[in-house]
Amino acid sequence: MDVGHLPVPARGIGASILATFVGTLSVVGLGRRRTRTSGALTAIFIAPSIVPNVIVALGVFIFAIRLGVNDNELTLICAHAAIGLPFVVLMVGSAYRQIDLTLERAGRIMGAGPVRAFMTATLPPLTPAIVAAGVFAFFVSFDELIISLFLMSSAETLPMRIWNDLRFEINPTIAAVSVFFVVVTTLAMTGAELLRRRADKTNSGH
Repeated sequence: MDVGHLPVPARGIGASILATFVGTLSVVGLGRRRTRTSGALTAIFIAPSIVPNVIVALGVFIFAIRLGVNDNELTLICAHAAIGLPFVVLMVGSAYRQIDLTLERAGRIMGAGPVRAFMTATLPPLTPAIVAAGVFAFFVSFDELIISLFLMSSAETLPMRIWNDLRFEINPTIAAVSVFFVVVTTLAMTGAELLRRRADKTNSGH
């Protein structure tokens, strides 16, 4: 089954990595420097989860057309990362607010640089939440249909292929693939949620 220039998981992995990286940096940055605009910036990051996907897809499509980057794999990955970003901001943000930053400050006082202090004191307790958020972002991208329909014409994602096939006939193969990915998605989401809750309990215990 040909689904485009990039393998299907590659798009989801790329979107997940981008969303997780940007979202984690945003949480840490906004958490360290609380200003009057922090609330507004957080709302912007969360907005894609509130705005209907068709509106997001239309906006991205118009923006991509004007820049001449429609029907582009990188554009699709960035768009999918944008809709996965709210999950990262919410999940990592929740874990970050429960972390005691005293250890990082102590590391700085003892002579560690900002990067080393963050990597050794703050990042480890955040890691379960980051991993869980990355899993959520991956499946948000993997299952997304509307934005893909707007942006891609010469390549197909798996949801696009399923959609196109179901428009003309009921294919048992598509039904089997759909059931398989529903099960995989459910198990992965459940595992990610359990990992997030475990991280919350661990951080609250400190």
